[in-house]
Amino acid sequence: MKVTEAELADCSRITFGKTEGFFRLSRAGRGRVKIAVFEGMVGNSAPMLDVYAAIRKYAEKSSPVLITGETGTGKEIVARAMHKLSGRPDKTYVTLNCATLPRDLAESELFGHEKGAFTGAHEARAGAFEAADGGTLFLDEIGEMPLEMQAKLLRAVQYGEVKRVGGNKTTVVKTRVVAATNRDLAAEVKAGKFREDLFYRLNVIPIALPPLRDRLEDVPVIADYLLDEMSEGSVALTDKAKAKLKTHDWPGNVRELHNALSVAMNNCKGGVVDAGDLRFQPARLKQQVELWKVRKPHMSLADAEKAIILDELDRQGGHREKTAKALGMGLTTLKRKLRAWGVITENRVRSV
Repeated sequence: MKVTEAELADCSRITFGKTEGFFRLSRAGRGRVKIAVFEGMVGNSAPMLDVYAAIRKYAEKSSPVLITGETGTGKEIVARAMHKLSGRPDKTYVTLNCATLPRDLAESELFGHEKGAFTGAHEARAGAFEAADGGTLFLDEIGEMPLEMQAKLLRAVQYGEVKRVGGNKTTVVKTRVVAATNRDLAAEVKAGKFREDLFYRLNVIPIALPPLRDRLEDVPVIADYLLDEMSEGSVALTDKAKAKLKTHDWPGNVRELHNALSVAMNNCKGGVVDAGDLRFQPARLKQQVELWKVRKPHMSLADAEKAIILDELDRQGGHREKTAKALGMGLTTLKRKLRAWGVITENRVRSV
């Protein structure tokens, strides 16, 4: 259907095929459309657009998927999107967290068991592979899978064959396996902590989620989206608050951002979150310098360090002790650097 004109209310959601749009009125009264939401994921940065494209391209395939990314980047959201767009969303979606699997029950959880197979097995029970037959099995934290279970898991992934504990019958299932980990599985293979054959079998379709620090341009968009979700459109961020959000490296990623906004929403007044309402621990000096090396490779480490220190000093109102604490450096070291740059008198910034 061709639409030439439509009236939208503030905070409306609109759908273009498989892409969800988000319409928001600015406080100045000017409307803007942000095509930033895809199956629960938010962001217009190049790394995220690559993720969306990969999901669209491979969702309907049956090959295993390995989702990698730091904690809080949204690996399970990607897994659910793969299932939803698979062409069989009405089929079962089963989640199994490998990090919480008891070693003595891991095989039963994966493949099921027959009645009397072990103490407490009072009746036969299907495992995760059988339960997800025709659908999707999401194996979260696959890097935590006990080594002794990995060979059995390999056979199930490779041939689609499972055998219940205490049983003799082999059942063939058509289960799409999507695994996720925050570990470097290639390094785990080299260290002998993860089977090489299982790694390659799972890594048929790799999807790598970028950490939030590598797409800071998405942070204001994500923050707007999350705040609207939490406050039903009644709370907004100021430009200064958005600028402050982009100074943090977000080691906890979107999960940490959500928590920070939740606290700020309760601290703010008049439905407006300003920079002073945001509370999070700034990245240490060493971390920030490492980030600058990636973002601005043309800048020397000395210049990057100076820029970071002076920026934090300005945020702390020229207070040297607070600046040193925020950056995780010694007060004496900070004073020495400031004297060398000639930018401090007493406890106030003089010039830059």
